[in-house]
Amino acid sequence: MLTAAEKKTVLAGQGGSQDDARVLSLAETVGNMGHWYWHIQSDSLSWSEQIFTIFGQDLKSYQPDFEKFIETHHASDRDRVQARLEQAIGDAASFEYDARIVTPDGQIRNVITKGQPECDESGQVVAMFGVVTDVTDAFRTLQAVRDQKDMLDLAARVSGLGHWVWDPDQTCLAFCSDHLAFMFDTETYALVRRIVHPAEFSAYLHADDRATYTDAINEGVSSAQPYDVEYRRQTTAGDRHFREIGQPIVDATGKLQRYIATVQDVTEAKAREAELEHARQELENSVRAKDQLFSIIGHDLKSPFNNIIGFASLLASDEIELAPEKTKEYGALIVEAAQNTNALLDTLLAWAMVESTELHFHPVEVDLSEAVDESALPLAVLAREKGVSVSHNVVGVRVRADRDMVLTVFRNLINNAIKFCESGDHINITTHIGDVASEHVHITVSDTGVGLDADRTQAFLDSKRLPTTLGTKGETGSGLGLQLCLKLVQRHGGDLWVESAPSEGCAVHFTLPRC
Repeated sequence: MLTAAEKKTVLAGQGGSQDDARVLSLAETVGNMGHWYWHIQSDSLSWSEQIFTIFGQDLKSYQPDFEKFIETHHASDRDRVQARLEQAIGDAASFEYDARIVTPDGQIRNVITKGQPECDESGQVVAMFGVVTDVTDAFRTLQAVRDQKDMLDLAARVSGLGHWVWDPDQTCLAFCSDHLAFMFDTETYALVRRIVHPAEFSAYLHADDRATYTDAINEGVSSAQPYDVEYRRQTTAGDRHFREIGQPIVDATGKLQRYIATVQDVTEAKAREAELEHARQELENSVRAKDQLFSIIGHDLKSPFNNIIGFASLLASDEIELAPEKTKEYGALIVEAAQNTNALLDTLLAWAMVESTELHFHPVEVDLSEAVDESALPLAVLAREKGVSVSHNVVGVRVRADRDMVLTVFRNLINNAIKFCESGDHINITTHIGDVASEHVHITVSDTGVGLDADRTQAFLDSKRLPTTLGTKGETGSGLGLQLCLKLVQRHGGDLWVESAPSEGCAVHFTLPRC
């Protein structure tokens, strides 16, 4: 457990190497987020460099404190923000809120602030620390989607409409607009005075919608109440969707005088709604991916850095004289932590590339044998240390794929297999082409390791979850490996699936386009 001073040092980005600080600064810049630490009694508020950038303040001249921090918020949000922080202190609980800030040049930005308390031995809150994330771009994108939907709704209301009027006294259709007749592929004379009851319009509708329409009309007319119903019509160009709103006209006694209805073709509006829903889902996926990266950056990167800093400090200390074997042991631990961090950063960078719109896809002819050998080479030492053998019979097999992506997939799958193998286990990579007409090559990375149950296997492929399972020697991971491989394979039009069971090993199958 870190002390208050140590926690403040870590949060302020101090005490580590320049490389560590640069990595943290880069991560915060990429994520457009920063971290802070507030010592309550002294009102000492420390910001990372990225928070100064987000708030538009000068790093050298601006000295933040609690009052200034509250003042940076939009006037309409200040009371709510202050109350939320005071509540968190009173409850000694973590907190999260979204709010607007106003920069010195008048820009309004949207931020999400998360934090948690730091308590003394008596349970009294003495400090708070957390992160601020600039979500202005995501907020504007979401607002743009909402604005687009509002504009589409407005356009639907003012677009071409059809109308009819029913006279209950004469029990016939008294009026029908030309556009309504046009939408129903008929003429006004075929409807006016010929329709005895509005329910007869059901004959023009899709068979599956007639009962719903008839029930709505009969209920509206009999009770002199409005109705709102949607239905379809079958045309030579496909189904058209309509919305119909009926409204009764009654006299002073409540007797029905007329029943009027407005009919609108909403086929295009329905299509727009589907597009908007797709855009909303894409936006949610983007935000979720960013949250996943924040979680990994804030948690999984911190642990190996702590190890590196801790053991390096021991080696650099003049106060402690270490035996040669201890020096070698600590050096090996530093190397291991650095390798784990480098592997995690590789995965994070690859994940960020996949999730961004700037992912470059350059399919070329790839020799799978060469790709497997190149991917396995950096992992040979790790496999040898665990006593795990790796082999393949991928000879003369070529695919049409992005070479870097293929290397990333093999590297992740082989690394995962090593992680869940014991000494003496074996990893094998095989291919199956099928018949001459087959358009894809079926590739399998299998191992004789400990295996996983079905629920755990499925969780690794669920983009909404980030499951992590320790390896056979306590190796950690980000939970992104299989999800990254799945996305890269899907980018090629292929598929990826997993077969595994406890104590029965694991087989990861995927397909790539055949040359």
